[in-house]
Amino acid sequence: MPTVMNSPLLVDPERKPDDTFLFTLRGESQATYVIQVSQNLSSWMPWQTNVIPASGDMRVMDSDKMQLRFYRAVLLSPAVP
Repeated sequence: MPTVMNSPLLVDPERKPDDTFLFTLRGESQATYVIQVSQNLSSWMPWQTNVIPASGDMRVMDSDKMQLRFYRAVLLSPAVP
């Protein structure tokens, strides 16, 4: 049985030599999360929507090559039992 998490986690950040940025979105299996981005931590915009696979982890890639960008994940809809 998958573990139910209270909050999504963004873990394992990695910047590639070509400036692509990767991280892992960890959340509730089959739940839908929207990743939001900000350049100042006060104005957030939706960037990408993801359904978490059964493993609970999804690797996310940002190839926009922004010098400064913050990320957060927000639960959009929980998994349906």
